Amino acid sequence: MAHLVPPHWRPTGGSPGVLRAVAGHVGRWGGRRRVALGVDDAHLLDAPSAALVAHLVAERLAFAVLTLRTGDPVPDAVTALWKQERAERVDLAGLPPRTSTGCSAARWPGAWTA
Repeated sequence: MAHLVPPHWRPTGGSPGVLRAVAGHVGRWGGRRRVALGVDDAHLLDAPSAALVAHLVAERLAFAVLTLRTGDPVPDAVTALWKQERAERVDLAGLPPRTSTGCSAARWPGAWTA
């Protein structure tokens, strides 16, 4: 999440200061009301990073598309997104091995053997 911190920002105000700085920075991106924020493996976020994602969604500065691994512990702030109806949870089945290998082979030809 460090890439979301404004350039030349100096740490002030503890965690709330970080949230304010990043929210202000993200709020100016792209001239749109909200930006898309993608987080792969959100179950691996540390607590401050999960809180940042939740804050950006709660303030309607971003909408988030998160991936999680079923069965792994998820940070409370991420779980709260769908429990507080700030995000929709969609459970998907995993791809069969042959399909996932096919997707990889299509993306990186010659790197995979079936």
